[in-house]
Amino acid sequence: MVSVGLRAGVDEKSAFDVPYRTCIAQGCVATFEMSNQLIAQLGKAEKFSFVTRTAQEQPLTVEFSLRGFAKAHEILVQETGK
Repeated sequence: MVSVGLRAGVDEKSAFDVPYRTCIAQGCVATFEMSNQLIAQLGKAEKFSFVTRTAQEQPLTVEFSLRGFAKAHEILVQETGK
């Protein structure tokens, strides 16, 4: 049985559920919108993580460093004008 989605979090402070949009034999896809509020949080945070479940229903946590995120986002906005 497939889990209904994953749990995403910023610095283990603010977490939110992200439902799976579709699943195939190789895995599932979950997407979410990057609101201005979330982008601001990511710019000040140290890590972004999500927790999902393995095929054996064991929790699996994946963490990403946000070092450099604020500067990279600033450059992206400057170059794309968005």
